[in-house]
Amino acid sequence: MRLSSQANAFSFAVVSSDLHLCKDAKTILKRTYHGAEVTVVNSERPVDVEAFNAVLLDGSDMNRWSTIAPAGHARLILITPSGARGLSALGLGQDGQLSKPLRQKEVREMLFRVLDLDERVKLARRWMNPKAVIQFCEGQGSHTILMTAQGALMHGRRLGEVCHKLAPYGFVRINKSIGVNRDFIDQHALVDERLKVIFKNGKSHMVSRAYQADVEAG
Repeated sequence: MRLSSQANAFSFAVVSSDLHLCKDAKTILKRTYHGAEVTVVNSERPVDVEAFNAVLLDGSDMNRWSTIAPAGHARLILITPSGARGLSALGLGQDGQLSKPLRQKEVREMLFRVLDLDERVKLARRWMNPKAVIQFCEGQGSHTILMTAQGALMHGRRLGEVCHKLAPYGFVRINKSIGVNRDFIDQHALVDERLKVIFKNGKSHMVSRAYQADVEAG
């Protein structure tokens, strides 16, 4: 399954009758992937896997496996009871396996492995001219979201590292969470002696004092 090129770049299905598992998975996915769409499937109806980047399938719901298993090209993550082994021999063709209870770090690392490869390849091809592609960057812990006109890309480096690499191309950090392409800044304003930048998409962000001189220098 290829990654979506639409504005909300990632969409997921969580297939389980366990409402607690569905709630935990939905929360973790939305925290991990900015703007992600998460569909919970807790009935026995067939799942159109082509509509999603990845399907998280509860290994306890054997009666639902037949709706997923034929689509071997899908990104399929099997969720098993803690300590369970041997389910990989069932021929589901899963791309990864997680254990209950779900933990955010493990889910994030698993999905980055099975989903982000294509995005990193795309980014590498465009990296020669990032100024023409990337509008701004948003740090989220150990990774960074690169916002483009086509949607969000995930990059497995911290914001500080990404902004350092992008600095020669006209990018500047404005606070602890955001770095921006100077060409994407529409205007500056002073608010209580603090600098605020307004992006071309209409959103505004306050500039931290530590970065104000760098922003004004541009």
